[in-house]
Amino acid sequence: MTEIRIRAAAEYLLCRRDPRLDGSGRSGTAGHEVGSRADELKEMVVRLVFSVIFAAILASSAIAFGNDEAWESGWGMGISEAIITKGQGNKIYVACGIPTPGRPVTSISFALIGNAPNSSSILLTFDGEAPREVFLSNGSIESASRAGASQFDYIIGKFREKQWVNVRYMDGTNATFTLNGASDAIGICPSDLLQ
Repeated sequence: MTEIRIRAAAEYLLCRRDPRLDGSGRSGTAGHEVGSRADELKEMVVRLVFSVIFAAILASSAIAFGNDEAWESGWGMGISEAIITKGQGNKIYVACGIPTPGRPVTSISFALIGNAPNSSSILLTFDGEAPREVFLSNGSIESASRAGASQFDYIIGKFREKQWVNVRYMDGTNATFTLNGASDAIGICPSDLLQ
């Protein structure tokens, strides 16, 4: 039934635009042209529908990366990724890759209420231990310098062995994240300095 409607609509539109046709779509050899044009139009509509569905699936999988219960891992543009979320706009993101000259890639970044830290440090508290001030470079913990690599390795070690971490910005904004699955999700992740 739908195929008949698509074909009828296509024939109607094509007949109106082609002066050789009389509106019935059946005059001379033009009727055959209408049928092939209708088939082409039908094929274009099907391709468009499949393209939209495919794009929606890709978009939803990109949005769905990360959850509140356990760390997840992924791979994108040559970078191994691990992420944990805690409610909307809160996340810890670990990127591991092979750096290129002038482009370090291995780092840990944070977002609370959708915002990256706007100061040069944050406080991390693991399993109720004393808070530790962590220094940032461009809003994340980099690993290309000696100090950055040391700090990066220390925090990755804590992510692997502890149960939870509280991230606190200097303005007081904070969130507590589980470290369930962090070790497996992060995998082997040497600092940029060591690569």
